Amino acid sequence: MESIIGVICEAFNCPPDVAMAQDLRVVRKILDARTLEAAKAQHNEDVTKMSEAQTTLWTEAIEAANG
Repeated sequence: MESIIGVICEAFNCPPDVAMAQDLRVVRKILDARTLEAAKAQHNEDVTKMSEAQTTLWTEAIEAANG
């Protein structure tokens, strides 16, 4: 649980007591959206520099969007 609190603190620039009070489902959605935005930005900037995780995420998002 400490690592999750650490991620929330870092991502939202908040102290641990504030991080612990957050709804983890909402936090996860926000972090997933940020991760997808980062993958999109890297794809648009230089697709050859995308990490394997970014490529997988980007591919899944495109497939989901196309049905």
